[in-house]
Amino acid sequence: SHFLVPRLIDTLIGCVLAFGGTIWLWPQWQSGLLRKNAHQALEHDQTALRLMLKQPEPDATALAYTRMQVNQAHNALFTSLNQAMQEPGFASNYLADMRLWVTHSQFIVEHLNAMTILAREHYMLTPKLAEAYLQTCEI
Repeated sequence: SHFLVPRLIDTLIGCVLAFGGTIWLWPQWQSGLLRKNAHQALEHDQTALRLMLKQPEPDATALAYTRMQVNQAHNALFTSLNQAMQEPGFASNYLADMRLWVTHSQFIVEHLNAMTILAREHYMLTPKLAEAYLQTCEI
C-alpha cells in the first residue's frame, strides 16, 4: 500500500503533463508547418502551370492528379494557418501576412482549376504566349 500512493501521484502528474502538452505545445508544432506548407503550395502551383503551359496537349490524368495536389497543398496551408491563429502570443504580423498569402493562394487555386478545364478541353495558348505567361509568373 505504501507503493500505491506514489504511483497514483506519478500517474496523475503524467496525465497533467500530457494534457498540458497537448493543449499548449500541439498548436505550436502545427504552426511550424506554416512556412513549409506555403512553399509546398507554391511548388504544386508551379508544377501545375508548367504541365499546362509547356506541353501542347497535356494528359487528362496528369492534369487531374496535379489539380488534386494543388488543392491538397492549399488545404494543408489553410489548416496550418487556422492552427496558428489559435496559438496564444503568436506573432500577429506574421499571421496577417500568412492570411494574405492564403487568400492569394485561394485565388491561384481557383485560377488553376479553371485553366485545368480549359487545358483538358484543349483551349490552349500558343507556345509563344504560353512561354510569355510562364516568364511573367517568374517560373
